[in-house]
Amino acid sequence: MFHKKFGRLPGPNEELFFDETQAEPIRASIDAIKRQLFDAAEARGLNFFILLSCLGLNSPVVSEQLPI
Repeated sequence: MFHKKFGRLPGPNEELFFDETQAEPIRASIDAIKRQLFDAAEARGLNFFILLSCLGLNSPVVSEQLPI
């Protein structure tokens, strides 16, 4: 998705979960990150809730500053 949007691969310090509405790779909101993960999990037949847990995103009090 990053390559499709920006025409290149992400750099080492760029966001992998980015706001698709922005011209530059800017971190997506936690809700948008969860939607992106859900879509990817569904497309690959993976368990969405296990992915959230592995990434530490299953807590109801996840901060927008969470490093991903």
